[in-house]
Amino acid sequence: METLKRATAHIQSLPAAFSAPPRLLHQYRDFVKTNAHSVSQFESALRSLTYVVPGRFGDSEIASESMYTLIHLISLYHDTLLTRSLRTSLPKVKLSANTIPSPSTARQPPHTRYTLHHAHHTPLYTRLARSLQVLQYTELLLEMLAKRRGGNRTRWRAVVLIEAVKAFIRLWILQATARRPLTTPLLPGRDEPGPLPESEEEKLERLEREAEGLRLDEGGTNSSWKMPRTKLVLPPLPGSGKNDITSYLLSAVLTPEDLKPALTLLPPLGTSTAVAAELLYILRPLVYAAAMYRYRDRRADWRPWLLGLSMEVASWHLGKAERDRVGARGYGSLDRAEGGRRGWEMGWWALRGAGYETFTRPWLKSIEGKMRGKLGLDLLSGIVSEYDYLWGEYYFSTSSM
Repeated sequence: METLKRATAHIQSLPAAFSAPPRLLHQYRDFVKTNAHSVSQFESALRSLTYVVPGRFGDSEIASESMYTLIHLISLYHDTLLTRSLRTSLPKVKLSANTIPSPSTARQPPHTRYTLHHAHHTPLYTRLARSLQVLQYTELLLEMLAKRRGGNRTRWRAVVLIEAVKAFIRLWILQATARRPLTTPLLPGRDEPGPLPESEEEKLERLEREAEGLRLDEGGTNSSWKMPRTKLVLPPLPGSGKNDITSYLLSAVLTPEDLKPALTLLPPLGTSTAVAAELLYILRPLVYAAAMYRYRDRRADWRPWLLGLSMEVASWHLGKAERDRVGARGYGSLDRAEGGRRGWEMGWWALRGAGYETFTRPWLKSIEGKMRGKLGLDLLSGIVSEYDYLWGEYYFSTSSM
């Protein structure tokens, strides 16, 4: 009889036990939303630790990369929570391509305005961008697992498959955005929030800080004045007045690009040259990975390296030629910034394939040998050695897309 009572009590407690995980998850979501700044600082500290100490010691590479992947996936989950919270807090206004932004929205960076528009008004774009981010955070771990399970041949097959899926997603995004160039990143970062309203207390504190910063020495010709009752320090009048007033007015001026609708910040690809440049940029990783798979037994073979680099240089050159032809009227700062970023990304070719095996790796080995055994430089030598192993053994460790 006593056993039957205990069994009945246990069965009755099951609903409460099953309701505990959803309740805890709801509390966790509320904590992230109300403490976004602290959560971001904690994530940044963990990511910095994984960068400085990669942990590629023998068989621990998978454990180290698993920690790196988990941190980024949790960060991506937090970004999703905060984006949904921001979306529900904003008024539901139907925007068109010709909608002029409000003054507060116009002061956001062009990348933030453009990606926020797609994130809030194009669900397909958001899902595709999130899927691509998940692949980018897990691709190196998947490559390590494939090598551990099936050797070098299986690893390169997994690399080609992942690059094929990523290229397919990017082509789908290109179609979803009416053939607009891809941006990096595809979604606004957590450090790019919209302008928040300033309370009266925050405004008073800001004015006091600005007044303290503008206080002059007592012996100056234009001394500040401290109010006897409120203790608020009034800044001095500018000496000449011209430069200070001009700087203040320029900081408050909205440029023509600030008033552009979000979709016009990055115009569609209008010519076959622009389309070819974007397709070369999207397909380059897949072609390079397929070539590396073909010559996987010859790591210092220059053919895959030259093929991949030539495609990236051709993409960048065609895009630059198109921007120079159209001029500033057709392309804004967002497109120019993306073109500049793609140009700097070509520096990654020093850490890939035959370029790394022939030039960069011997140079790193010589630096490592000089630092080894010296006080204060031995730890740095170990980090260089660990990254040398990572860059030389795994394709996705130097992937820029």
